[in-house]
Amino acid sequence: MIYIAASLQIRDEAEELADALRVRGVSVASTWHARPVGADPSEPEERLRIWETCTREIVSADYMIALLHAGSPRTTLVELGYALALHLPVTIVAGDAPLPIADAECRVVRSLEEAVELMRRAR
Repeated sequence: MIYIAASLQIRDEAEELADALRVRGVSVASTWHARPVGADPSEPEERLRIWETCTREIVSADYMIALLHAGSPRTTLVELGYALALHLPVTIVAGDAPLPIADAECRVVRSLEEAVELMRRAR
């Protein structure tokens, strides 16, 4: 099961990746990209609710794909760090974003297509 980490700014891209994975028979643990944002994520109570949902979903995952872009918010990096602390394998789709991490459990690719192909080969 895959968890997709990304910012709300690229939510459509995250859902596109989730759809591409589901079509290939891969289960997706993350749900944040498939539903409306709802309450204001700048409110502390809403941030806590989002964090609790995301951590539950990360713990249920076998793998993470992190979509980074120039200006990725630190929340995406926190999700990435949490997955690494759990020793989940991670693929970072970085595009042109500067890479914030170098870790043996991380793979870095430059496009969604590369990430989907990597998941297909891993199955």
